[in-house]
Amino acid sequence: MTFPDKKYVTFDDKNMRELAKSNPADFIMAFQNGAIIDEAQKVPEIFDALKLHVDSAPFTPGKFILICSSQFRLRKNMSDSLAGRAAFLKLLPFSIKELKDADLMPKNAYDLIFGGQYPPLYDNEKHYIAEDWFESYIDTYLDLDVKDQINKSNLSTFRKFIQICAIYSGQILSMDSIAKQIGISQPTVKSWLSILENSYIIHFLEPDTNNLGRSIVKTPKLYFVDSGLLCHLLRLENKEDLLLSKYKGAVVETCAVAEMLKNRMNQAKKT
Repeated sequence: MTFPDKKYVTFDDKNMRELAKSNPADFIMAFQNGAIIDEAQKVPEIFDALKLHVDSAPFTPGKFILICSSQFRLRKNMSDSLAGRAAFLKLLPFSIKELKDADLMPKNAYDLIFGGQYPPLYDNEKHYIAEDWFESYIDTYLDLDVKDQINKSNLSTFRKFIQICAIYSGQILSMDSIAKQIGISQPTVKSWLSILENSYIIHFLEPDTNNLGRSIVKTPKLYFVDSGLLCHLLRLENKEDLLLSKYKGAVVETCAVAEMLKNRMNQAKKT
């Protein structure tokens, strides 16, 4: 909808994927006016072909738009092939403004906070059950993004790590406490937090350093990017559980911080 004049192709389509793999240069040449290429990370060969195309043709900003669901594989391919030739836009779950504009905004604020704002949960045609969707999301996340970043034998521990991090959303980060609860080292906690941050599961809110007249707390606060995923990890089964939970304040605060984060990201501003 944002680029109605551009052709759209997706590498979820096996035939399109095989066509691009067999001759990526000719595949790119077939789109003289550019294209939107979805799930681009599934054909790594396309990035070198794009580099050659960009370097040989007159500069046209935004000619090709690459959409990728795997942050780590995208970064690797981009940094290897398209360094200095690409701009990044980070898209988080729906913002409140987007939900209002689409007339999808829940009437009750706690329905929004408990349900979260991941796009598939607002697909009226598929009718996902939130609990099942979040569980599948975590499984897919571990399988596609995390398993290449850590030792596979640690995947079950990493799942527990995500669960423990949920308890700390809205709090000042304490790597020592997290390490003790899971039984891993602080360097491992630091590394795993980086994975969660770089895949936009969590966000660190750094302290305000502009006020030089007061002592500054240098440790950031940890927040999940989606309050619905946070509620799932906290094992809250419904809105009523959230209302009665000791984590209610932290979940509401998490949702508010996420909205501010989306507001900046949707304007392509630094966070």
